[in-house]
Amino acid sequence: MYRIPDQIFDQYNRAQVSTSMGLFAELNHAWVTIDNALYLWDYTHPNPQLIGFEEQPNSINMVKLARPRKGVFLPAVTHMLVISTTADVFLMGLACENTGGYKSVTIYQTGMSVPIRGLDINVIASSDSTGRIFFAGSSDNDVYELTYQQEERWFRGRCSKVNHTTKSFTAFAPQFNLRNKPTEFVEQMVVDDSRNLLYTLSSNSSIRVFHLRPDGSVNLTITKTAIDIYSNIGHIITSNETLNPRVKIVSISPIPAPEASRYHLMATTATGYRIYLSATGSYSWSATPNANNAPTSMQAQHVKTPPSDSPSDQAPQAAPVPGAPFHTTGPSKVSIHSLNPTSSAERFPPGYFFCFTQKDNSKQADTLFISTPDSGKLAIPRDPSTPIKPEETGIWLTLGSRAEAIGLYTPYDQGGPTSSGFGNELAVQFDKPAAEIAVLTNTGVHIIRRRRLVDMFASLIRNSDGEDGLEDRVQTFIRIYGRSETIATALAVACGQGMEVSPDSRLSKINDPDVLEFARKVFIEKGGKPTINENAVTDGSVPAIDTVLPSPRHAGIALYTSRLLRSIWKTVIAQQGRTPAGGLSISPAVPTSTLLTIQRDLSALKDFFNTNRTFIEGLSGPDALSKVATKQEEVALQAEHRGLHSLVQLISHTIEGISFILVLFDDRAEDVIALLNEDARNRFLELTFEQLFATSKGHETAKELVKAIVNRNIAKGSNVETVAEALRRRCGTFCSPQDVIVFKGQELLKRATEAGPNSEVGRNLLNESLMLFQQVSESLPMDYLKPSVEQYIQNQFFAGMLSLLVLEVLVC
Repeated sequence: MYRIPDQIFDQYNRAQVSTSMGLFAELNHAWVTIDNALYLWDYTHPNPQLIGFEEQPNSINMVKLARPRKGVFLPAVTHMLVISTTADVFLMGLACENTGGYKSVTIYQTGMSVPIRGLDINVIASSDSTGRIFFAGSSDNDVYELTYQQEERWFRGRCSKVNHTTKSFTAFAPQFNLRNKPTEFVEQMVVDDSRNLLYTLSSNSSIRVFHLRPDGSVNLTITKTAIDIYSNIGHIITSNETLNPRVKIVSISPIPAPEASRYHLMATTATGYRIYLSATGSYSWSATPNANNAPTSMQAQHVKTPPSDSPSDQAPQAAPVPGAPFHTTGPSKVSIHSLNPTSSAERFPPGYFFCFTQKDNSKQADTLFISTPDSGKLAIPRDPSTPIKPEETGIWLTLGSRAEAIGLYTPYDQGGPTSSGFGNELAVQFDKPAAEIAVLTNTGVHIIRRRRLVDMFASLIRNSDGEDGLEDRVQTFIRIYGRSETIATALAVACGQGMEVSPDSRLSKINDPDVLEFARKVFIEKGGKPTINENAVTDGSVPAIDTVLPSPRHAGIALYTSRLLRSIWKTVIAQQGRTPAGGLSISPAVPTSTLLTIQRDLSALKDFFNTNRTFIEGLSGPDALSKVATKQEEVALQAEHRGLHSLVQLISHTIEGISFILVLFDDRAEDVIALLNEDARNRFLELTFEQLFATSKGHETAKELVKAIVNRNIAKGSNVETVAEALRRRCGTFCSPQDVIVFKGQELLKRATEAGPNSEVGRNLLNESLMLFQQVSESLPMDYLKPSVEQYIQNQFFAGMLSLLVLEVLVC
């Protein structure tokens, strides 16, 4: 936990009117308002500098971090602070930069503000894509927009407010409350940029949906009362003490379009139930609302219940075991009180649910319940007749103090668009940072990190109770996630991918020899066996070896390797651009740091295979055939060997391919590309990593690049033998020993031309080059033979020219 600095408490003790706290988690900053002053600090810094703003006289009610509209502020201003006071709402510019591993912010005055005439503004929402700002307060149920622009215009200043719910003439009419009913007001607002929708939650648990049109207008399209919402779910779950129209809705969270097409909004009740709603149109729920299609109705589609009540009066200590799975089904008639009362809740992609509940009667400390989707279990193929249950794992945390705010510290990264769904955390666990959420309490900032499956497996090994207990846990792991996923995870741990949080709250790799050894043992002993499909070979139309289903070990290796390469596999290698002077520039499409990380992980995998080859069935060599009992087992083992050998070859080839790319971009790639003909140049600029690593097209293009690299070094007068030998050593697949001899012969031929054919040195160099070309005559390509013959003729070395041509003819 990062503790709140002492200077904040010093200022806090001087408060006279009001105080509030919050998070700018994406900037690693927290904030506190004390009367009319705002203070920010980097909570990750051991000695943070307090940044204060005290230049306005009114008490501050709310502070919101927003993205500005493009073109309004200078490029250095990456964010805005929207600050509401008792008198006005104003904007401050915020610039952020990284300094020494920490983020520092600078606040700028903008001069943009609007009076609010007594409105108690404490709800602010913004659109990251458009920069639009909306606000509301506890005095009414209206929704306002704060408009801002770079320059003043006719009848419109730089900053103004627009009421999107009450007509301008009715705003001046007197309001009478004859029944003395409490005034309904907005409690929460959220923007869904993926669907151009604004949702509001009122004090009466009513949800409104506004369509944000591209022309700047805002249309109220749906109003959904609490009675309607609970009526919708009557066929899903029976009404009970903790789920009925009298139970307040305390929070709403949008579900972005890339994450789900059917569900658009999640509403959380004061008892911890999650109600999933869809904002649909006449075009049906499957079509996502967009800039032109506004939704016309909202329906509750699904309900997730809280975890089951613990036996001892829902005490946190007796709650479900951390990380324990639970099903969130809805047909139960029994009231569940485990999350009652829920004070607030938040949902983050791809489905992390954070629920704050007060189990402490004094209300001085909150308990946090976290549930996350178990994507590994959801991905396992199931019997179509078996109903799908929403698999989740849950954990309880006692915060020890009162929660003030929550925010995304490190958001979940999907790793680019994909057509195969959203939220596959297992696929990105090795190339994307794990999601982290910051929780601010009145004592400090807690960072909660999503635990990857590979980390869970390493922890399972480390914290096991003896060999027997560990064996039982591995079998449970296999039953939950499948054998192939277990093998892939064990292989990752054995290759050093496991991480843990050290006592000083830093991430460190798990290098415990006992952990690595047991993971190796699981990979070798639990990998299963290949099987032959007897039905496919009865008619003899298909070779028996082609009907073999590889072992789960083969699938696990392929799974782990694909996850290491996933982020670059379909990406082009180079991107073309222009220099400030207008010249051509060629730069890597993937950062070299990313390539080095992938190469390091693949090298660790290759070393693992080299060390354990004799223990791995399918890689151990012909000795393994002596252990088979039947012909079918022999064929299955041969197919397994073929598959595993191909994977090992791909890994080695990929390591060398990355080395080749690094060599290419170590020097001026533009100069190398310029030596290629136009066709080869275009092929290289379209070449993907997949094509380079796994196709003949990529291999041939790489060969041409190697020639260009060597020719450039020959033109520079560099020692070609040194360059060629370095290429052969780092990426021998693309630069063979024969290539090195050819390059050396070319260099000698160039030096002979410079020395002159009539000199003794020149004649000796010509003879040496001829001997080198004769050594590789069987593999000397025409694009090397032709220029060499031409240079022999130019140097009047006719005997050498004839000797080389005759030898080539004999070879052919």
